[in-house]
Amino acid sequence: MHYQDPLVSIVVITYNSSKFVLETLESAKEQSWQNVELIITDDCSTDNTVEICQNWMDKNKTRFVNAKLVTAERNTGIAPNANRGMKASKGEWVKFIAGDDLLLPNCIEELIHYLKMNKNLPIKFLVHGILPFKNGTQFKVVFPPDEFIENDAHHQLIYLLKRGNCISGSAFFLERLKLIELGGFDESYVMFEDFPLTLKYTRNNYKIWIIKKPLFKYRIHDCNLSFDRSNLLQESYIRFRNEILFPILFEQGLFLTYWHRFVQGKQKYRFLWAILFRLSPLSWLDKIYRITGKSYFYNHKFEFQKTTSKNVNQ
Repeated sequence: MHYQDPLVSIVVITYNSSKFVLETLESAKEQSWQNVELIITDDCSTDNTVEICQNWMDKNKTRFVNAKLVTAERNTGIAPNANRGMKASKGEWVKFIAGDDLLLPNCIEELIHYLKMNKNLPIKFLVHGILPFKNGTQFKVVFPPDEFIENDAHHQLIYLLKRGNCISGSAFFLERLKLIELGGFDESYVMFEDFPLTLKYTRNNYKIWIIKKPLFKYRIHDCNLSFDRSNLLQESYIRFRNEILFPILFEQGLFLTYWHRFVQGKQKYRFLWAILFRLSPLSWLDKIYRITGKSYFYNHKFEFQKTTSKNVNQ
């Protein structure tokens, strides 16, 4: 990484965002960090979002090193839309933002400053605080819990598996090449993009680092990234649970601790349950899973495997 002046890609993810997208774009324009490119990726909006973005970009594109509008012929969901933005970007780091949220003016500068001050650390995934707001009312700043922040990648993975997701995709700041190497967002779960990505990084031994500053304003309203997604969201979660979450629990030897919450945080019990798991019939199911690559909870191919740059389309 060129720590002196890295190029940062701000990727604005839109779908029927005409009501708020101009505020989002203005927040990107007002960044104190100057070396920025802007990528707007639209998921086949049915309103005039694309027209609004194109007109704004025509007037403001000279502010950015590069400015590009990416559109889709059909609606595909959040994860594929984010991947289109990732593929169109050229920056060393990528900041994703929904078309109804706001970057604080110092957001990118603070993130880069943190990287410079910690350049000896292997940071590939950085998270910041979020400031929720609704109709002018601001709420308490949201950070991941300290128990998660202070852990290494392996124990962050354990935390995510036992407690569930604790990081919003709105807070992601990602090194682009590592994101590409790991295969980007999992498009099997089109409406469930953030939790699979945090599991993917921690499972591949990449710690999620946190800067404890609010750098982003998350807008709460009745139609965040709106279309009728209830069926898609339910289907995405069920597939995610059955194809990713349960198999990883078995693979990590944590299934019993997951269901026996009273032993949380007690290393000796966690070790005991891991031994019992290896001696139980569940272990043989785990072996069958490893050999066949099939999930015994769900009739789908389990594809959440560690990737390398050899099988990723750059």
